[in-house]
Amino acid sequence: MSTNPKPIAETLIAAAARIRTISNDYVFRPMGLSSASFHILRLLAQSGSQTPGAILKQVGNTKSNLSQRLESLESKGLLTRKLPAANSDGRTITVALTTAGTALVKKLNQKFLKACLALEQQFSKDELDNYFSFMEKLNQTFEAYKAEIPNLFKE
Repeated sequence: MSTNPKPIAETLIAAAARIRTISNDYVFRPMGLSSASFHILRLLAQSGSQTPGAILKQVGNTKSNLSQRLESLESKGLLTRKLPAANSDGRTITVALTTAGTALVKKLNQKFLKACLALEQQFSKDELDNYFSFMEKLNQTFEAYKAEIPNLFKE
């Protein structure tokens, strides 16, 4: 049993909020992005072109918010929306990275790697091993109990 008076989730949420603020202030905003926009760009870089519906399922958010983000990224020349082929039913638009979008994702990934390596140097090998073991178990626990999580917040 932990001697820490704060629950694990509270500590993780606070750390995640701090990381998001730091990344928005020092990485994304100077490049005209938000962390959510970068998440979309990174998804497209990893998975290739996607429909807006597929992007929505993977990044969450609302349809209108996603639409605004896609419009903003498109206006910056970072992605393009492709109309369906002439032989399709005409309803399926796909979203893909442009060359500029691909280059930006590569640049940001390099910045993140550099920042992560610098951060990791502040910890011992044992601390890092314990962290990675804990995070792996936490993710496995979330996966195993994800159907029950909403019930924990019901009155």
